[in-house]
Amino acid sequence: MRFSFKSILLRSIDVKDARFRISTQGPIDNLAAAIDRIGLLYPPILYEAEDGACIVVAGFKRVLACRMLGRTGIEARIMPGDASASDCLGVAIADNTFHRQLNLIEQSIALSKLSAFYGDGVELSQAAKRLGMEVNPGLVKKLLRITALSGPLQQAILSGAIPLSIALGLDAIFSPSLAKRLIAVFEQLRPTLNQQKDILQWVQDLVRIDPAGDAALLSDEACRGVLTDGDLDRPRKIRGLMDILRRRRFPVMAAFGDQYRQKMRKLSLPQGMSMIPPEDFEADRHRVVLDFQSLEQLEIQIAGLHALARDPDFLSMINKDFEDFDPLH
Repeated sequence: MRFSFKSILLRSIDVKDARFRISTQGPIDNLAAAIDRIGLLYPPILYEAEDGACIVVAGFKRVLACRMLGRTGIEARIMPGDASASDCLGVAIADNTFHRQLNLIEQSIALSKLSAFYGDGVELSQAAKRLGMEVNPGLVKKLLRITALSGPLQQAILSGAIPLSIALGLDAIFSPSLAKRLIAVFEQLRPTLNQQKDILQWVQDLVRIDPAGDAALLSDEACRGVLTDGDLDRPRKIRGLMDILRRRRFPVMAAFGDQYRQKMRKLSLPQGMSMIPPEDFEADRHRVVLDFQSLEQLEIQIAGLHALARDPDFLSMINKDFEDFDPLH
């Protein structure tokens, strides 16, 4: 494709026409400073209509940066007069992918606009690959859903606070108000992917169990207390919030865990002997660890094991004989 070069008055460029815009909004101060210092290395690409009005094909931020600098004109590359909308969009995407890696939002925007010219996911992904995007049909389907997400959720994806897989599930499952609170929590605490999965699963279960409790989830006094506690660092806030949600989702199991720990503290274990509870207090496998430095200490621990096997508290722990404990919950 052959471009012509032309000096264009900045006032003749319609920056509000975003039909070919791919890049997300962002600060342009550094770009303006660079242009002011070393000049415009890559002129924007424009489509010039018959009446002289210009539409930006690629280089929105460059045009805006030149306006910020108070300039009246700009050197630009002009699309051929017979260029179609599909041609212009292809140039816009290729210009962006040539210079940098598109973020997820930009990939979604590009695919959404390309989908007006191409059919199924395979054809669309092939067209995107020709323009420098590395996407397969499965990823295309997921990326196309991003443009329908709320602004705050898109921003959370852009900032890296919420992975794409979590964002798509969050938007599909929860009410807008609860989704907004979850987004705020994830942006504040930045939990790992697995932690986010656990939190979403517990919140989803709690809403299913008590739909009327949706409005209070994550905004109640206990959750707010953890989230706003200035003495807690980020990892401790995550653990505190997850403990609150886990206890609400599994109240009987949480109570069992509390009683198990209370009884374990009452056991008179010899020095060097420790007891490890079942994972999440759900499994049936208990472990006793012996850490000794002499045969004499080992003999004491073995005697302690025999005594432990007759201890009523130990037996109740093994048999899960606790107050109000229902193993089916």
